[in-house]
Amino acid sequence: MNSQASHNFHDIDPHHCTFCGTCVGICPCDALIIQNEEVSQKSDCNNCGLCYEICPGRAIDFSCLNNVLFEAKDCDSRIGFYRMITRGYSSDDSIRKNASSGGVVTALLISLLDKGLIDGAIIVGTSTTEPLKPEVRIARSREEIIHASQSKYCLVPVNAIFRKLRHEEGKFAFVGLPCHIHGLRKLQLLNRPESRKILLMIGLFCGFTMHFEGTEFLLKKMGIEKNEVMDLKYRGNGHPGGFFVKTKNNEYFLDKHIYNLINPVFIPKRCLVCPDLTNEFADISVGDIWKKSDQNGWSSIIIRTSLGQEVFDNATQGRYLINENLHYDDLIASHRHLIKYKKEYIRPRLNIIRPNINYGLLTIDQNFSTRIAGYFYGYLLLILSSSLFKACFSYVPLWLIDRLARIINHRIREV
Repeated sequence: MNSQASHNFHDIDPHHCTFCGTCVGICPCDALIIQNEEVSQKSDCNNCGLCYEICPGRAIDFSCLNNVLFEAKDCDSRIGFYRMITRGYSSDDSIRKNASSGGVVTALLISLLDKGLIDGAIIVGTSTTEPLKPEVRIARSREEIIHASQSKYCLVPVNAIFRKLRHEEGKFAFVGLPCHIHGLRKLQLLNRPESRKILLMIGLFCGFTMHFEGTEFLLKKMGIEKNEVMDLKYRGNGHPGGFFVKTKNNEYFLDKHIYNLINPVFIPKRCLVCPDLTNEFADISVGDIWKKSDQNGWSSIIIRTSLGQEVFDNATQGRYLINENLHYDDLIASHRHLIKYKKEYIRPRLNIIRPNINYGLLTIDQNFSTRIAGYFYGYLLLILSSSLFKACFSYVPLWLIDRLARIINHRIREV
């Protein structure tokens, strides 16, 4: 624990912040505060160094966690350790229709709640008074869980809820992105009391998220003032959905392919060096599945732990979920472009950005063309996310952004 004694919050490089909220949630002095997508120190601390120790943006050892969680030294280099791969959807048509893809996460949480296995679920909903603001909460009813369905494509400090969880009794399910799960697993390694209240971790696939600036950019391009928004969904209007905005007098919609261009422009720097696509340390990982024959939403499902298997089996046996076999190759093919980005191209990006983060990663053999492609996309993403490019991008008309995003989407599906 020498690192705890010699390091504190100010030793954490803010450029490596994942905005997961873990440091805020576990600070024993409540000395940290979140404002405008930044964490800062608002009051004196006791220099315990806990925030430095658990920060997933600073360090996350994949080899160590694979060994501790799964007792596995030989994990799949693309999707991590797994017991089972399948795909499925909620048996409730209304849940499936209003979800990002299949409604599997919602169905799993409702199953746990109905069976009395959890007292609540830590989820990200939307504020009832500020429709643009994501809100982390503990959902304790079926209605609250359903209200929080669908992805939120912006930075959300989910783990800041641990501050509240200290004073809550019971067992809870947790839904988060890879960085949220990373922080929670590091808390478990330290046997922190907050982490002992989490019964199950459901991890969402994540290529990368984006600053809220991306949301503001789209609203501005659509000619919508923020104070006019009554409802906003990042995956609204049915499967596969897209950027849906409702005002008092109108409804607006941009197809999901728009994110193919918006995400890289407004990507946080830490996302540029994240190697976790499928949320490798969750009990159950859930993401989209893209097959041309599917007209309705399905979810990819990766079962990683015995607990995850038990929860999934209970949900399917209780008819909360419908599922069918998903071959490993089909899962890889569905996400091949993001697997290339997250796994095959990670070494060149780390060489370019040099974040000084030790991941303990399994190495994917790279030929010359893969390394060249990795360096190309690494530098391209740095250019696209630069302040200069954003300034120029602000003058590009929406119709051209839409056209370019469609072309990118077509190319991705062809590769």
